[in-house]
Amino acid sequence: MGVMTVIKDYGSNILDAIRENDLKKLRSILERHLNHDAKIAELLTTDILHRPTKKFACPLILAARQPDLAIIQYMLDHGVNPNFVHHTVC
Repeated sequence: MGVMTVIKDYGSNILDAIRENDLKKLRSILERHLNHDAKIAELLTTDILHRPTKKFACPLILAARQPDLAIIQYMLDHGVNPNFVHHTVC
């Protein structure tokens, strides 16, 4: 399954898992549908539309705001660039 398909089908669930600090739920979604670290890393630095609020959120940035570092560590372990710079479209 491709990154954009996973975002379309599971985007809100991914963002909810990060907000809830639910690493098990996040791993379940990503590792079931994206079996390659590069795809996981790409998804985690892509803006995702959160359906209930209709706002966009970058999973990496959202995770960085959480008090638990387990999700950030998971992201780094799967190849997310710790020097990623998010460019907001204005």
